[in-house]
Amino acid sequence: MKQLIRNNKSGKLSIEEVPRHTIQPGGLLVKTYYSAISLGTESSSIRTAKMNLLQKAKSRPKEMKQVIDLAMSEGPFNAYKIAIGKLEAPSFLGYSTSGEVIEVAKDVKNFKVGDLVVCAGASNAFHSEINFVPEKLCVKIPEGVNLEHASFS
Repeated sequence: MKQLIRNNKSGKLSIEEVPRHTIQPGGLLVKTYYSAISLGTESSSIRTAKMNLLQKAKSRPKEMKQVIDLAMSEGPFNAYKIAIGKLEAPSFLGYSTSGEVIEVAKDVKNFKVGDLVVCAGASNAFHSEINFVPEKLCVKIPEGVNLEHASFS
């Protein structure tokens, strides 16, 4: 399965082959037809990822305070390792998609395979061929609504 990934150290975007999401309780697997791209939010996150370490710290005072607090409690070396680990972990972009339900968890009653849905959530509705999305973050698309337009939930 292909998914858009951002490198948090360089800001570089790539389309990578990643393991397919699996169904989990309380959710749906949705084949993405359209994925909304936000020039503001996503461009900003890419610009931040391209910054050097000092610029990143300056642009994110809340996160910098967390690193300082962690350094005070865990030591500077551990705080540095954790912060760098987060920077080296890839990020998945996207937060609003439309598509077709291809699998439904056993405990989900309001959706079925074949339903057209819009999905939201920065931790679920990625620029990806298939997404696992909790039921509460999906809505059936009313008949007559364009799927491309619906992706801008």
